[in-house]
Formats: sequence, structure tokens, C-alpha cells
Amino acid sequence: MKSQKIMTLDDFMQPRLGKRGDVYLVVGIKISGVLDSYDHDALFLRASADAARPNLMVLWSAVTTVSTPEEGDPA
Repeated sequence: MKSQKIMTLDDFMQPRLGKRGDVYLVVGIKISGVLDSYDHDALFLRASADAARPNLMVLWSAVTTVSTPEEGDPA
């Protein structure tokens, strides 16, 4: 029997850290920024060049999709 590797949150997020990404929320809102860091509870985004936009913390329970531009638009 061949075993399959199970993808973890770390497997998914590590290659995306430091890249510009889009986060789609359960309520249909799209948030864009640099994927700064994450933990078990939340994802942290940094506004790229706009000083008026604060850094954001988004709880994983509110997230439906995380993508970076090279992955294409999930819509």
C-alpha cells in the first residue's frame, strides 16, 4: 500500500510567506496584502506600500481562500 503525504498548514503557507496574496473571506470580501505570518488561529497581512492601511489579522475561521498571483484567481 502506497502512503500519501498529508499537506499541513505549514506546507501550504511557508512557500507563500513574503509574497503578495489575496485572502477571500466567508462573507465575500477580498483582502490583498503581503502574507506576513500565521499561526494556528490567524493569518497576518501587511499592507504593501500604503501607510494609511494597517497590518491585518484575519482569523482562519473567516477565511475561505488564500492565493498568490501566480496561482490564478479562484473565482
